[in-house]
Amino acid sequence: MELSGAETGNIQNSESSGDASSLEAEESNYAVDRSAEIDIEDQTGDGQLVQIDEIRVGRSNTFLVIYDSSGVVLASTLVSPQSQPVDVKLQRALTKSSQLEAVLYLDDGDGQFEIDQDSPLIDDEGELVHEDFEYRVSKNG
Repeated sequence: MELSGAETGNIQNSESSGDASSLEAEESNYAVDRSAEIDIEDQTGDGQLVQIDEIRVGRSNTFLVIYDSSGVVLASTLVSPQSQPVDVKLQRALTKSSQLEAVLYLDDGDGQFEIDQDSPLIDDEGELVHEDFEYRVSKNG
């Protein structure tokens, strides 16, 4: 797999906090993207759509993945360096307010998100590029 600009490496994940950063095996391949960042505000909606305020990535083959608090993937979508803002339709609607997490992954080149094949992005400090946020479900959206 050629990464053309991103670096990969093996990073030891010693924490097991139960969030998306611990979904990977203890040793995983990560991809470094020094410009990667996610900005998401807590939000209220009908449970079908999540709005991401800003995504910064240094490459176009990056997935934004939304997890619930138990680690279930609710949505994944390819994003580009110009993705601002991004509306993500959830694969199944939320029926109650939840803590969610957005994580960036480098695609392995097949255009499909596969947690065991795609590499989570880390920043230049070796930290997973992710953002937690509260999603409140409202009948009024």
